[in-house]
This record gives sequence, C-alpha cells and structure tokens, in this order.
Amino acid sequence: MSVKRLLILFILGWCSSGLVYAQDWIDEYDSFFEKGLQEGENSNWSGSASEFKQAYELALANNDTLRLLDAGIKYGRRLINMQELNKARLFLVDLQKFSSDKIPSSIRAQHEYTLGSATYRLGNFGEAAKHYERGLEVANPSSDSLLIANSSLYLSNVLLFSAEYERAHQLGSRAIELYEELKRPNDVSRANLFKYNIFLYEGDLNGGEPYLLKNYEYAQSTNNPSLLRDSYQYLSDFYNRKNEHSLAIMFSEKGLALAEELDQELYKTRYYFTLGDIYLKLGEVDRALSYYNRAHKYYESVGSTGLAIDILLKIAECYALKKDYQIAEPLLLDALEYYQDKNQFMDLGFTLDMLARIKLSTRMYDDALAYLQQNLKNSNEHGLPRTKTWTLEKLIQLPDSYFSKQEKLRLSKELFKTASSLEPELQIRAFKNYSYSFVGLNSDSAFHYAEEALALIEKKRVSFSEGTLKANIFAAHATYYNDVASWYAEIKNDYSSAFDLFESSKSRALLDQLAEARSKDLLTLSEETELLLLQQQKTVDRLYQQLPEATEEEITKLKDEITDVELEYDATIEQVRREHPAWNSFIYPETLSLNEVQELCDNTTGILEFAFLKSGLAIMLITSDEVFYHQITDQPFFKSDFTEKINRFRDAVINLAGTDSLERLSEPLYEQLFAPFEIRLAKLDYLVVVPDGSISLLPLDAIIHDGEYLVSRFTFKYLPSVSVFEQIQNPHRKTSQDLLAVAGSGFEQGNSIFDSRTQSSFAALPFTLIEVDTLAAKFQKNKVLKNNAVSETGIKNLTLESFKYIHFATHGHINETVPNQSGLILSKKNELEQLFGEDGLLNATEIRSLNIHADMVVLSACNTGAGKVVNGEGLLGLQRSFLVAGASSVVASLWSIYDRSTPLLISRFYEKLIEYEDREFGWFDKLLVWADWYKPELVDYKTLALRDAKLEMLEHPYYNHPVHWASFTITGK
Repeated sequence: MSVKRLLILFILGWCSSGLVYAQDWIDEYDSFFEKGLQEGENSNWSGSASEFKQAYELALANNDTLRLLDAGIKYGRRLINMQELNKARLFLVDLQKFSSDKIPSSIRAQHEYTLGSATYRLGNFGEAAKHYERGLEVANPSSDSLLIANSSLYLSNVLLFSAEYERAHQLGSRAIELYEELKRPNDVSRANLFKYNIFLYEGDLNGGEPYLLKNYEYAQSTNNPSLLRDSYQYLSDFYNRKNEHSLAIMFSEKGLALAEELDQELYKTRYYFTLGDIYLKLGEVDRALSYYNRAHKYYESVGSTGLAIDILLKIAECYALKKDYQIAEPLLLDALEYYQDKNQFMDLGFTLDMLARIKLSTRMYDDALAYLQQNLKNSNEHGLPRTKTWTLEKLIQLPDSYFSKQEKLRLSKELFKTASSLEPELQIRAFKNYSYSFVGLNSDSAFHYAEEALALIEKKRVSFSEGTLKANIFAAHATYYNDVASWYAEIKNDYSSAFDLFESSKSRALLDQLAEARSKDLLTLSEETELLLLQQQKTVDRLYQQLPEATEEEITKLKDEITDVELEYDATIEQVRREHPAWNSFIYPETLSLNEVQELCDNTTGILEFAFLKSGLAIMLITSDEVFYHQITDQPFFKSDFTEKINRFRDAVINLAGTDSLERLSEPLYEQLFAPFEIRLAKLDYLVVVPDGSISLLPLDAIIHDGEYLVSRFTFKYLPSVSVFEQIQNPHRKTSQDLLAVAGSGFEQGNSIFDSRTQSSFAALPFTLIEVDTLAAKFQKNKVLKNNAVSETGIKNLTLESFKYIHFATHGHINETVPNQSGLILSKKNELEQLFGEDGLLNATEIRSLNIHADMVVLSACNTGAGKVVNGEGLLGLQRSFLVAGASSVVASLWSIYDRSTPLLISRFYEKLIEYEDREFGWFDKLLVWADWYKPELVDYKTLALRDAKLEMLEHPYYNHPVHWASFTITGK
C-alpha cells in the first residue's frame, strides 16, 4: 500500500472519529435538555435546573453558542422558578456576552424576556421594562407569535408602575388576540388577569370585572390548580375592594390552601400580602401585621428588594394606624427615596399620602401640605386617580387657615368627580367629604350626599357576618352617622331623623348577633362543621395560652399560627352562612324609631343618649312626650380631651381620692353631660343611659353635684343602644332552679395562663366562698360550685338554661387587644379536663355559645364591665357575650373590686332583688308572661335593687367610698 493511500485512510479515519465524537456530545446534550423539559413539566424545578445546567456546560465546552444560549436561558428560567432571583439575573446578564445579531431573533427575544422576568421579580420594574421592550423589538420580526404574546403581556404589566395605561391596554389586548389565534386557553385566561390588573391600576374596577370573571370561569372549568390559585388571589383582592369582605376572605383561604398544597412559597407570600390588605381594611391591624411581616421576610430572603419595600410600606401603614410614628416614618422615608429613584409613581403616591397622614395626625400642617402638594402634582402628571383622591381628601382636612370653606368646597367637588368611577370605599369617602363641605352653606346638598354615603356604608356593613370584624368595619364611619344626625337636629330640627342616625351608629353588630341568636332557623350546623369550628376555636385558645411564656421569636411564630387558624375559622363561618338557605334569606332588624322608643318610657323615665361628633358631643334626652337636644361643636379635640377627664375621674375613684377631689373632677363631667338638661331632669327618677366611647367606662353614679352623688338622685341603667333592648331575651322564662353560684379558686400552680391573668392572692381568700354561701342561703333551689368543684368542662356541661340567676365570683380577664380572649378564669378540675381540650378560661366566644335563660347574670369579678372600646360599637366587654348567650341582663364591674366590701354589696343587692321582685312582679304580670304578652319595662326591679344596695353602702362606716359600690353597672332588660 502506497504512502499516499495510507495518508488518505488516516485522514478519513481521523475525521470519522471526530464526527462520531461530535455526535456523542450532542446526543448527551439532547438527553440533558429533554430531561430538563420533562422535569419542568412535573414542576420539579430543581431537577430541571440541574439537567439544563449540564446541557449548558456541555455546549460551553464544545463552543456551540446556539445550544449554549438555548440551555442557558432555560436554566435561568428554572432559577427564577426556584426563586433564586439574584443568581438568575447574574447568570442571564453574563449570558449576554454570547449573544449577537447573528443569533436567531427568537432566542435573543427569549433571553431578554427571561432577564426581564428575573429583574421584575426582584422589584426592579424600570429595568424589567427595558428588557421586555428589547425582547418585543427583537421578537416582532421573528413572527414567533407565542414569544410576541408573552413579551407583550409582561411588558403591559410592568408599564403599570410608570402609569403608561394606554400602551398597557394595547399590549394586553394584543397578547389576548395572539393567544386566541394560537389556541392557548391557559394563556388567554392568564392574560385576562393581566388585563383586569390594568383596569385596576386605572381605578376602573367595573371595567376590569368581565376579564376577571372570564379568568375564573375558565379556571373552574379546567380545575387547574395553578390557574385557580391565581384566580382566587385576584378575586380576593377584587371583593376586598368592593367591600365584600366575607368573599375576599373565603377566596384567600382557598387560594392559600392551594399554594400550600403545591408547596409554592412565592404564591403563599402573595396571599399573605392580600390577607394583610383585607384585615387592614377590616381594622384588624395586628392580624394584618402578621401577614405583612411574613411576606416581607420571604421577599428579603430571595433578594426581591422592590417587593420587600412594597411590604415595608404596608407595615409602616400599620404602625401609623397604631400611632407608632417613630417606627412608621423612617420606613416611609426609605420607601420614598426608593420609589423616587425607580420612578414608581403609584407607590410614590401612596408613600407621600402616608407621610402626609402622619403629619396631619401630629398637627404638623406645613409639612403635611408640602407632601400633599407634591403628591397632587405626581397624581396629575401621571394620571393616578386613587392617589389624587387621597390627596384631595387630606387637603380638605387641613385647618380653615389653609383653605377657606369655598376652596374646600371646590376641592370636595374635584374629589367627588375623581372618585366617582373608583371602588366603593373611595366613593364613600368622597360622598362624606362632599357632604361636610355643604354644611353651613344653607344647602340641602349636605343631606343629599350624606344619604348617598350612608347607603354605601350600610351595604358595606352587612358584607361581613362575624361580630368583631363587623364592628371594626363600621368603626371608621360611626362618627359620620353622628355628625349627620347632628345636622338634622340643629339645621332642620328633625329629631326623629337625628335619633334614627344616632341609633344606627351604635352597637349594630351586637344588634345583629342578638337577632341571629333568637332565630332558631340559623342555629343548625352539621356535626362535622360544629366539630371543625370547635377544633379551630380550641387551637386558637391553646396558642394564646402559650404567649405569656414564649420568647420573642416564639411569639412571632405563635401569632402567625393564630392568624392562620383565625383565617380558617372566618372562612368556615362564611362558607356555612353562604351555603345555608336560612342565612341567605335572613332579615336583620331595623333600629327603633323615636316614637317606638318614647312608648317605652313612663312619666318618670328618660333615655339619655350620648354621641361623640367629629368635633364635639351630641346629647339627646328622650322622655315619654318630649325630646331635648344639646350639642357641643367646633372643638376638634373634644373627644380626646373629654376622655382624659373621664380617666382622671376614674383614677381618682379607684385610688380612694377624697370627696373634695372627686367633686372638683366631677364638675366638668356634670356640666357637659347633665347640666344642659337640669330643669327637665328634675322631673325624672330613672335614666337609661346609652353611652358612646369612653363614656361607657364612666361611673355616673359616683359623679358629685351640689354635694351629693348622682346615685342619690337617679337610678341608672345602661343599654348599648335602645334598639338592642327589643332584641334582648325577655326575663321570666321558665326555669327549674333559682340560683347557680360559682366561686372559682384552687388554681393549679405553674400554669402560665393563670400566673399572668390573676391576682396571686385571690385563690387563697375566703371572701368569694362567703359570698356564694350567703347567696345560696337566700334561695331554696340553688347549686353552688366552689374550689375544685369548679371547672370549665363542668360549667359547660351544666343545664344552664335551668337557672334563673347565675352568679360568678371568680377571676375576670379582659383582653382589650383581642376581645374574644376576654373571659372568666375558672379553676382546673383535674387532668381529665385537659383531655377535653379545655384551658380553664371561659372566653367570650365560648360564652356566646352557651344556652342561658337567666333573668340576670352577675359577674362579681374584676373589670368584667371593661373591655375594648370600638368606635360606634361601644364596649366589647363580657356583658355582650352573656346577652348573646340568652341572659336578659348582666351586672358587671368597671374596675378591680374589693374582696371585703363586694360580698356585702352583693348580699344587700340580692336581698333587695327578692324584695322588689315580690312587690313589682305580681300575679297579673305572671299571667301576661304565661300568655306571652308580657312587655318588660325599661327599668325593672333588678335595677332598683342594685341602686338601693349602693345607697346602703353610702351609709356604711367603712365602705362608703364609691370605689366600693360605683363599679357595678346593670345592662339589659
């Protein structure tokens, strides 16, 4: 064989081995690539990323740019799926060095699109927009419809942050058309959400609603978990904005459960954000903070600076609402700098608004004006209707020295016009401001726009059924009802309309709860649902028990767990109510009219209704044939100043101040609450008091005037509202036992719930035992529980409806932050009770579920008449829970009672009770009860007995100071 032939064979052999070697690595690359796609279809992002990375490294080693870019882009996408956002961005930026005009446009467009997604999720929206723009420019000539649609869709979303709404709409519509042409229904559904989002940013909820519903219908039809997860989140936000909060919570709970099932931290975090917004709007600031803090922790952990700042903004709002401005303001200033740098105008507007709100609250009006002027300019330049409404609203709140009444009217008109197409909450605020602007201008427009605002508020009020949340929803508007009522009284002399509004502002959640409790049709739950609700309640109670001894880190974790279980409970309740036919058709009671209330009064009884105004106090005295009205106005800080006077008086009583000090502190209280009606009051013996705000905590009995306590002049009784009187269960229902008397003591040592909630010496004192034994001797049919015979399980298992009077001489615990955790602390019976999941605290939620037929429940415990005061709803104390459970009346205390004097007062009270009942409730009344025609009087023998007991204490040589007797009040029928 010649040398030449040998050389040819050698070259051919060498080439052949090279081709085989090239094919080998390409086959290996294809294998990695295919496995990456398969793992991605199974949502195994980590496994998929590993396969694409190996394919990328193989192509890099073999200098194959096209394959390198293809695998590298998909590897970057998987890093985004895994929330390794910074790593993804850095990798994709580095990958750009391999790109050039020679690379196919589809790959370059995909590269820009993926890089845009990484920067977007990091919160760098301006940079993301640039990448999406470049991706779209490259994709357009490529005729790759899917890529063009994706780039258009995501660019439309990011343009919202720079308020480029017109172009966002064009791009969103284009994406939908392309997806429809490509027959990609999942993407069409997703694009509908994006389109809804554009309308949302524009402030046009109604315009976006059809797109949202299309998305939801498709997600339901496919039952695709990912589509449903996204749809639930948007629906939750939508209904929150529409003030349909029960639906908002229900969809959030469903979506969060899906995100947890799919183990997707990003989507769980998005739901935390949404839930924070819902509970913030409901006035549950601490629950909102729990969700926001969790969301912030996640975004910080993945390096998403922009989204972390967004969450900090909401956290700052929470602290501002808690009046903790030292925490709120620095957070807002950091956010302000960030949003100014990134040209995120909507978020900038929200930040400026929050800063202005703080300055208004701290009366730094010049600083507030500077922020508001900056925000008005920002809103007008970038077409931001929401931020404009916020700004105009706060400009109107500035003192008249900044803007005249005519200028404020002009601002109100502009506010009204701007808010007309926005969500209901902003419309309510616009109507309210507009109506205020017409007051004093002799125009009926104030009343017209007030009625529009009140109609929207009423619609919002009935959107939620849980009592505490319903109370919180209404709290922001109660003072407005009072203000409009004062206009009817002062401007039109229309006391009937004024009274309707005063009543409508008070204890509406309680009124609804009482009506629900009386309806037999609403009480039926399936065994499964009852068990679920009970388990959720018990879990919440158990978690609250652990808080006192927990470390700071453990407290955060426990509070997060509490908010999660409370969400499940809220959602379960709302689901039950929506599915139960009786709930859907239930008609809630109207408030009583002025004529109906006057019919309740006799010639010696008057109703004294108090209502705090925006800048003062309104008082209405109602008798059987007349109505008298007085108001204090034009004092912007009257409520806080008057509350301080009440607190000083209470403190003086509690600290055993002398008569001279009490009389001096009484004078301003008497002058403002009673003096305007002095001549009319002289004809009255009995006063039914409907308090408002801090007046709920004022012991009127103890006020001194002309050298005597008011208890010597009047018999006082209290009602949360007069309308509530009709819904409270009538007394004199059939019972087989006279008295249940409970003296709690014998608490187990080392239990944190008791160590933190009780007086350490209480259990050892014999006075509660003496108290219940003394009471038992006054009744033939009685049951007395003492010491270890007292347990939560035992109380719940009693036939409580058998007792005419129920008396608790035990520990009281008031939780002003979480009213449902207030309650009566009972001793632990033994380890067996723990098997039933009880904790010894009969809390407000559990009390409401009891079945009580008692004429009266007496809470002879500390602070049982105190509690959280919610604007409009009044005092969220234990009295409410017992009234909902069926008690006709409740006696409770406003402060810590004295263990030596209290048994004496209680003994005299029951003696007078028996005496007055025999005298006041005769055979004819019993006949009326039998015929179901009995109508209880506003002031009955129980109220008279309590007053007489107090008068006897006034004559006692040792216990005549009001600290010993003035704390006890009676509420109910």
